[in-house]
Amino acid sequence: MYPNAIVMTPEQFADLKESLIRELEPKIKSQVEEERRKHSSAVSLNVWPPIRDEALHRLRHLVTYNRYQVVNALSTIVRNSLGVSNVQGLTTDQAQAARDIVDAVVSTMLKYSKPKAGEQGEHTN
Repeated sequence: MYPNAIVMTPEQFADLKESLIRELEPKIKSQVEEERRKHSSAVSLNVWPPIRDEALHRLRHLVTYNRYQVVNALSTIVRNSLGVSNVQGLTTDQAQAARDIVDAVVSTMLKYSKPKAGEQGEHTN
């Protein structure tokens, strides 16, 4: 037998286990709820898709491949500007800044771009 060993009967161990569960369960639940509240209020899974879709709509005059490249570039610009590793990780607080960035880039593109062969001729916002 080890000198520092605690010897308990199975009943004593079960009682100790139950008392620890009763004591710790409310604390753990409150910590989990607090973490859930922090993350659910800060991150929205729907922040980037509407911004992207609006940009795609405004860039509909571009051929599909060019739209794809521009949207990837917009994603990169937003990620680097706001310091996130993925646009899907944008918080609701960052949504307006992302919209402003995308709007500025797309507006500038529309202001200076001219239709090329294979593209529609309209540049409307």
